[in-house]
Amino acid sequence: MPKIALSYRRSDSSAITGRICDRLIARYGKESVFIDIDKIPAGIDFREHIQEVWRHTDVVVAVIGAQWLGTDAAGASRFAQENDPVRV
Repeated sequence: MPKIALSYRRSDSSAITGRICDRLIARYGKESVFIDIDKIPAGIDFREHIQEVWRHTDVVVAVIGAQWLGTDAAGASRFAQENDPVRV
């Protein structure tokens, strides 16, 4: 069974990503689909967990909306920042 990971920016495309996730789960099963909101255990380093997920992923679905690059309060690109969760 393929392992599928969804990558997205919550502030930009969480609603459509949720629908995509629902469809993938219906087709491939809950254990085959990774989405951060449901699959990152509380209290662990999310960066380490996601790196482990990527090691076992066959397919990445990147959902890129109009504000995917994102900006911080100063208007700078969030994606250019090393600690941006989407970039990580």
